[in-house]
Amino acid sequence: MTEERSRVVLIDANATIGRSMIRPPLVTVDDLLREMTHLGIDSAVVTHVLQRAHHPAVGNPAVVKELEGGSRLLGAWTFLPDYAREHPPARGYVAEMLSAGVRVAKIFPQGYFTPLADWMPDPLWTVLEERRVPTFICPDLPMQGARDALERQALRRLCTDHPELPVIAGEYRIRTELRALYRLLDQCPNFHLELSGLWGYRAIEFICRTWGAERLIFGTNLPDRDGASTIAQLMYAEIDDAAKAAIGGGNLRRLIDGVRM
Repeated sequence: MTEERSRVVLIDANATIGRSMIRPPLVTVDDLLREMTHLGIDSAVVTHVLQRAHHPAVGNPAVVKELEGGSRLLGAWTFLPDYAREHPPARGYVAEMLSAGVRVAKIFPQGYFTPLADWMPDPLWTVLEERRVPTFICPDLPMQGARDALERQALRRLCTDHPELPVIAGEYRIRTELRALYRLLDQCPNFHLELSGLWGYRAIEFICRTWGAERLIFGTNLPDRDGASTIAQLMYAEIDDAAKAAIGGGNLRRLIDGVRM
């Protein structure tokens, strides 16, 4: 186990800092880094609580400021639809994100009480697709551990309307909708699943065997969940070392490196 683990670089796609409404203690950058070191996680994509529970205009600058000078943590920005007119138009705002060194977008439809279906069509998706920005769709409300909240029909339209946009979906727990998500993997080559909510028995093995390891992205949902559980899922999965390395960090790194600056 130790020898196998040493060959896998872990990039956590789903970590959060700040003071949550459901987790009163403040989680600082140092807190997160200590937990990552304890778990053997090499780096992480980070959002600030303010980005999902307040507003992108407040949360996006907050995450950039918090991560200044850090080498192990990568920021993500959140967005609202252009039609809401609550931040600058998508083309300029995405360019601002890239200028700040951020190359990951995260969308919280229920967190902003804006269903994904209401976002389409929207210029935001076109701009993110042009830039090939990895875009995470995270449906859960920030004040509850929801499950099965992904809007599958809206996800299908997003992926098919924007086939060059890397779409990564995840939630607190995927419980009853996994078969439908398999259908999305069939239909949409740009559709990926983030691992922290994928608790199904041998689901990792089935996805790797059927669609390939490149469709899975490692994430822990730290600190809301114990990251050790996701690491164990990956490390004990009956897949080869190359697949573990791809899921653990290679896939996300490839998508981030593919962003058009």
